[in-house]
Amino acid sequence: ALLKRCIGQFDFAKAKQIFSSGGRLESGIRQHYSQHIVEVLGSTETGGIATRFEDDSSWQAMADVEIRVDESQQLWVKTAHAYQPDWQNDRQDGWIATGDLAEIKANGFQLLGRADRIVKLEEKRISLNAVEQAIDRLEYVVSSKALLIKHGNRELLATVIALDQSGLNSLMQLGKLQFVQQFKAKLTESLELIALPRQWRFVTHIPYNAQSKI
Repeated sequence: ALLKRCIGQFDFAKAKQIFSSGGRLESGIRQHYSQHIVEVLGSTETGGIATRFEDDSSWQAMADVEIRVDESQQLWVKTAHAYQPDWQNDRQDGWIATGDLAEIKANGFQLLGRADRIVKLEEKRISLNAVEQAIDRLEYVVSSKALLIKHGNRELLATVIALDQSGLNSLMQLGKLQFVQQFKAKLTESLELIALPRQWRFVTHIPYNAQSKI
């Protein structure tokens, strides 16, 4: 969040290298700085566990960190510098569940999203990450957020979508009902009907706090 705000305002001219941690570094920020930006992956429980130097490249585990992926594709890590909590629910012989889904590659690993973003709707497992990725590929969409909401005694899939100016103009011209129908028609090409959002909200931007969290 800090590096994004500093673009055009502060260039860290005396810095030899920049480290970014605490939240995902958005793609495209690196090109605004002359220094290498080392992106660090970790958490309070694990400490730093991996680094990468380019947008969307694979993560490289740190030298003293072991990693593995279980049958549900959740990433586990083991390291001597990990925080030692009193609870043991997410630990197995020193291994700590990160809550992230991952895929092991020849040159490291790729994150696939959060394990806790799998929801169950009408006995069907739905990935909120997959819903967002499908929406983000649509014309007019800048970014989106999918979530499960309570509506009376029912649970419904909902989405908040940030539109570009062309999308906002189209929304005004067509009206919300027809605009949403067009989106749904496109989404059926990549999502099951059960995974189509039932509640839609359109905004100019999705706000983030200082820690880069929505």
